[in-house]
Amino acid sequence: MALHRDLAQYCVAVYGEWVSFVSGVGSIALLIILAFWGDQVPFLKDNQKAFVWLGVIGLFVAGFAVWNQIRPKLTFEIKGVWVQLNAFGFPTIDPMAVIVVFKVVLVNTRPANNAIKRYELTVEMDKRPHKSNIVPYDDLIEAKTGKQALNLEAVKRSILIQGHPVEGYVCFEMVDEIDVEAMRYKKFVLTATDAYDVPHKIKGRLPSTDTKILSRKAPQWVNDLYRG
Repeated sequence: MALHRDLAQYCVAVYGEWVSFVSGVGSIALLIILAFWGDQVPFLKDNQKAFVWLGVIGLFVAGFAVWNQIRPKLTFEIKGVWVQLNAFGFPTIDPMAVIVVFKVVLVNTRPANNAIKRYELTVEMDKRPHKSNIVPYDDLIEAKTGKQALNLEAVKRSILIQGHPVEGYVCFEMVDEIDVEAMRYKKFVLTATDAYDVPHKIKGRLPSTDTKILSRKAPQWVNDLYRG
């Protein structure tokens, strides 16, 4: 599988370089020929405008091929999605608020470094989009294992290096007062906007059941109280 992926990347790279080289060199050569011999050769003279446009288009294609090779690009994939009532239990979030949790993977596939500026979620209900607020806490834990859960919102401006996947959670509190039952199987759009203001969107449906997947790590004074 890795060999197939490497071969595909090789073919894409060679094709991109070949297109930019041929388009660029061919267009420049064509424009030079037109400039020096366009009026001397009848065929070139009769079709001068068409050849000029062909040369201009070739230069554009060459520039686009180069840009496409170096432009920032992210792969954005959802590994899991859950709906739960507020399991964080702190005053900054309504105890009965509906929380939508996503486990996602980000991979920067280009040499240029990148980062995430913001995450956004909208859920379609009653034929209109409902907005949400991002949950910022960096002390989340997985409810079943108690292991630290990386909240990508807390590290969203960290540099994404080519070929280094980052996996973690993004959590949203629904703004409107919505019953958790009403959230089942509703359409959503999850958006991650990168440092170059390019939005990466994933559309899907929320699960049909609610599950407690994350909670907040208890403060030290709570642990001390239980030990005491």
